[in-house]
Amino acid sequence: MPNIPENLEQEVPVIIKVENKEDGEPTLQPHTTSATASSSELLQMSASPIYRDIRAAHLSGSHTESKKDEDCDSKETQANFHYISLRAQKWPFTDPRALKITKYITLMIVQDNLPFSCVAKSGFAKLLAALQPEYTIPSPHYFSNTLIPKLFDLTKRRVARCMETAVEKTVHVTSNVWAAKESKKSFLSLAAHWVSRPPDSIVIGETATAASTSVVCRGSAILGIIPLPEHHSTNTLGESLTEYLAQWFKESDLQVGKIMTNEGTDIVDLIQSYGYEHANCAVHKLNLVVKKGLKDRRNHGIANVMSKCRKICGTFVHSTIKMAALYEFQVLAKVPAKELIQDSKTCWKSTYNMIARLVEQRPAIENLERLHPEIGDQISEQNWNILQDLILVLGPFVEVKDKWCADRATIGDVIPCVCGLSLRLAIIKDAEPSTLLTHQGERLVQCMLTNLGERFDNELRNSTQVFATMLDVRYKKDFLESDQQFWMNSLFDYIEQCVSRRKEKGLHPYTKEAGSYGTPWEQAEAEASSSMNEPDYKNKGVLECFKAKIIRRTAAHQVKVKSVLRQMFDSFFLEPASQDLETDPLDYWVGKLKIWPDLANVALSLLACPPTSVASERVFGASQQSSHPSIRLSALKNGMLTFLRCNFATFADEKVIVNLPLHHMAFPNGDACTIVI
Repeated sequence: MPNIPENLEQEVPVIIKVENKEDGEPTLQPHTTSATASSSELLQMSASPIYRDIRAAHLSGSHTESKKDEDCDSKETQANFHYISLRAQKWPFTDPRALKITKYITLMIVQDNLPFSCVAKSGFAKLLAALQPEYTIPSPHYFSNTLIPKLFDLTKRRVARCMETAVEKTVHVTSNVWAAKESKKSFLSLAAHWVSRPPDSIVIGETATAASTSVVCRGSAILGIIPLPEHHSTNTLGESLTEYLAQWFKESDLQVGKIMTNEGTDIVDLIQSYGYEHANCAVHKLNLVVKKGLKDRRNHGIANVMSKCRKICGTFVHSTIKMAALYEFQVLAKVPAKELIQDSKTCWKSTYNMIARLVEQRPAIENLERLHPEIGDQISEQNWNILQDLILVLGPFVEVKDKWCADRATIGDVIPCVCGLSLRLAIIKDAEPSTLLTHQGERLVQCMLTNLGERFDNELRNSTQVFATMLDVRYKKDFLESDQQFWMNSLFDYIEQCVSRRKEKGLHPYTKEAGSYGTPWEQAEAEASSSMNEPDYKNKGVLECFKAKIIRRTAAHQVKVKSVLRQMFDSFFLEPASQDLETDPLDYWVGKLKIWPDLANVALSLLACPPTSVASERVFGASQQSSHPSIRLSALKNGMLTFLRCNFATFADEKVIVNLPLHHMAFPNGDACTIVI
C-alpha cells in the first residue's frame, strides 16, 4: 500500500454513470475534483473496493471517454463523490427543510380538499423523490392524528381572538341542519358574524399582524360542524347547540346576539327556551313563497309546461349527439352557443335559469324540434307565453335573493326588499295594458302576493327588523307608514338598554377610547349643572351631607347620559336619508364612531347580523366529500377538516402554516411511509 503524506491536496477522481444520447448505452465519464483529505481518509479510500474499481475504470477509459464527451452536443452535469454521499442520506424528521415540506403538504391537503391517503400514493412519492430525495414522507396517520389537530387548534385560537374584537362584544350566529345521503348522518353547522375593530396586533404563534385601530370591518367564520345522533330530537339538538356555543363564548365576555335558523316552531321554541334571541332566515321564507306558488294546484298549466321543459333539457344534457345537433342550429339561428340547463327540484332559482336559457335558445330549439320530434313534446306558442310570464314574475324574486345573499347584506335589508317586491308584483298585476301574456301568469302573481303577505307579515312588525331598518342610513324612519312615534320611542329605549349593558360590562360609554363628545357633552354638562341647585349643607348632619352629594352626582350623570343619547338620536334622524342605494350602512356608522359613539356601536352590532343563514349552509358543500363513506373519516376529523377548509382563506394563511411549531415533535413508530418506487 503506498505511503500517502498527511494533508496532501490532490485530485480525487470520481466516475459518474451517464446516458449516451446516440445509442442509449451507459458509459462512465470521469470527473476530478480538488479535495483536501487527511491521510487516514485517503488510506481508507485507497483500500476500499469501490475506490479500486473507480481508479481502474478511470485509468483505462478516461482518455477515450473524454474524447467522446467533447463531441457530444449536450453537456451532462456531473457531481463529485462528496455530493453523491450527501444525496444518499435522508434528512431527519427535525431537519428544518423536512419540516417545511411537511407543513406545505398539510397546506395542500387542507386547501385542495384531498384525502390523507394522497401522501401514500406512488405518484406523489415519485414526485417528491425526484424533487427532494432526502425527504421522508410521513404516513397519512401522522397528518390526520398530529398535524391537522395542531393546525385546527391554532386556527381556532385565531378565530376566537378575532371574535373578541367584535363591537359591543356581540356575535350573531347562523345555524342549519343537514343530512348526508351517502353516509346517512346528520350534522349541525354554526357560523358566526360580527363587526370588529381589529386590535393593534394579532399574535399567531410567532407571528404578529399589524392592524389599524380605526378600521371597522365585517367578520365571519365557521364555528364548526357538529355530528348529531342518528335518532336526534329537538332536545338533543338543543343540547348539542348550547354545548358547542359554550366552547366559544363561555371563557370570554362575548355574548350571542341573534341565532338565525330556518323557520320552524320547534327550533324557535328551543332557542328561546335556552335564553337566546331567534331570527328567521329571510331566504328560506322566500323559497317557501316561490315553491308554493309554482306548485299551486289551481294553476296546473304551469306544472305541465315545467314537465316539458325538464324533459327537453334532460334529453340534451345527457346526449352528446343531441348537443352537437343543437350547436349547429344555434349557429344557423345566430343565438349564443350555450348548453341547456337541467334544473334541480329543490332549488327554484335553477328552474328560473332553465326557463331563461330555453327562451333565449327558442329559435334553435324550434328548428330542431321540427327535424327531431323524438326529443320530446313540442313547446307550443301558448307554452312559450307561459314561460315568458314565469320569467317576468320570478325575476324580482331572483333579484331579492341575490341581494340578501350578498356579502354586504344586513338584516336591515329585509323589510325594504319585501315591500319593494310586493310593490313590483302589484305593478305587474295592475299594469295597463297588461304585461302578462296568459291567465296562468295572472294567477301566479296573485298567488305570490298572497304567499308573500302570509310569510313576511310578522317580519314587517318584528322589532329587530324594524330597528335595523331604521338605523340604515338609506331608509331611516321614512319607510314607516304609521306609528312612527311608537317605533322611535321603542328604538331609543332599546339603545338605552344596550348602553346600560355596556356600562355593566365595564365598557363605560364616556371613556377616551369611545371618542370625545365635543359640544353635545359640554351642553349636557351645563344643562345638568344649571338644573341642580347647590344643596344647603349648613343645617345637615354628616351622613345627610354625604347622601345629598351622592344623589346630586347621580342625578347629574343621568341627565348627561340621557341628553347626550337623545342628541345623538335626534341628530341622526334630522339628517336626510341617503339617496344612494349602494351606500353601505356600516361604512356610514364607522364614520360616526367619534361623533356618536354609543349610537354607532349599537347600530354596528345590530347591522352585523346577516339576513340569511346561507353561510352555515355552505359548510355542507365543503364537508360533503369528506363525509362520504368511502373516505372513512371519523366525525371529529371530518369536523376539523371542514373547519379548516372554510376558515383557511381568512384565518390560516400560508404564513401560519410555515410558522406552525412542530420542531418538538418526532416520528412515532411506524409513522414513516415505506413506498417502493
